[in-house]
Amino acid sequence: VPALVVDPIDGGAKISHQAKIVGWTVLHAVESLQVEALLRDFDFCLTESARKKAAECRDRAIAMLAGLPGEFIAALR
Repeated sequence: VPALVVDPIDGGAKISHQAKIVGWTVLHAVESLQVEALLRDFDFCLTESARKKAAECRDRAIAMLAGLPGEFIAALR
């Protein structure tokens, strides 16, 4: 599901970092919110293009996390 992301921390924090890592670009910083930009991006999030982009980001995140369980268990040993 395409998300309209607003990072609530001035300057950006983990929300912005997570969105950037997976490649999600519909991201706004709380300190520079603009109604026009939010409305434009909300409209985009309702499109098929946004759904495809969200699926790409999901797949990228899944691939990035694929080895995490093994790494976690190895670190505990």
